[in-house]
Amino acid sequence: MAHVVSQRAGLGRGRRKVTLHEIGKRHGITRERVRQIEQSFWECVMAETNQAPIRTTDPSGHERSRIMTEHWRTWFSAALVCDLICRSAKMSEAIRSERAPRLRFLAKCAGVPMVCPPNTGLLVVGIEPREFNRALPEPVSDDWLSKAGIASSIARHSTICLSARDVLIVAEALCKTTRSDLLVIERVIMALRKLGGPSHFNKITETHNLMFPEKPLNERSVHAALGREECGVVWVGTRGTYALKEWGFDRPSKGLYDTVAEIVKSNYYSTGKPVSWNVIFAEVGRNRRVVNKNSVLMAACFNPQVLEVARRFFVPRASAPEAPETETPDGLDQLLREFGAGS
Repeated sequence: MAHVVSQRAGLGRGRRKVTLHEIGKRHGITRERVRQIEQSFWECVMAETNQAPIRTTDPSGHERSRIMTEHWRTWFSAALVCDLICRSAKMSEAIRSERAPRLRFLAKCAGVPMVCPPNTGLLVVGIEPREFNRALPEPVSDDWLSKAGIASSIARHSTICLSARDVLIVAEALCKTTRSDLLVIERVIMALRKLGGPSHFNKITETHNLMFPEKPLNERSVHAALGREECGVVWVGTRGTYALKEWGFDRPSKGLYDTVAEIVKSNYYSTGKPVSWNVIFAEVGRNRRVVNKNSVLMAACFNPQVLEVARRFFVPRASAPEAPETETPDGLDQLLREFGAGS
């Protein structure tokens, strides 16, 4: 049993976790039998007290009887404490190091929680995975990108008992992993949140490249990511300008041309007078939180539903009187009339 467990835990030569098939082939037993031997060991260890004799089987298949004494976890806890003392109470360890398999094995036997943050290559002893996740900063936040921000968030959590050295080691590993694993839209959202308000995609691109110089984007890529309006991104109604829904912005239900046409129509039929551009701009500002004056002016001047009857005064095109059609003589008729007048 000891050989099976040590090989499965990676405590043998090479510090490699040996597969069930390899152990079974070495001892002439099936991989299922190897799994049963390993499982029986962990069942014994996980019991807080073992007072009755327990039947175990060695890898060769010969049964032997052995009395498992009490307080398994006390022994393994003592071994774990000794290991930590030898390493200056270092609670974090690189998974690929020689110490990691022994540390993981002792912690599991002693019932001490541990966590392996994804893609960091670290093993951290003494922390419940759930508590560790709670201690991390909110995803796609400024603290999530900096080592100091992550370390501060972990240190503030009362249930995390790590030394300042271990906190910095974990924070540095998480920071490197986070920056490399962020999606394009997540990086773009962080740049938009950094600006703090509705912004044009050109400005968002500039901010993104300052925040992530190792992964620069061009304006076309940023505009494409924002245009999909995913993860809380919303177009605010002005060309190329986007915001976040969490800021209270919503996508306009109608286009700017239709909005201007409705404003002109309602004001004209209620007053009977042409509608000035200032009135149009004020009404658009009530319907939209972000308004560009030039865009509103173009939507009024080039709107097929609106007619400009004076400088920046508009009426609905349907209500404008139609001009009488006049015949315009073609070039040949004009020449004949001039010839007849001359003769």
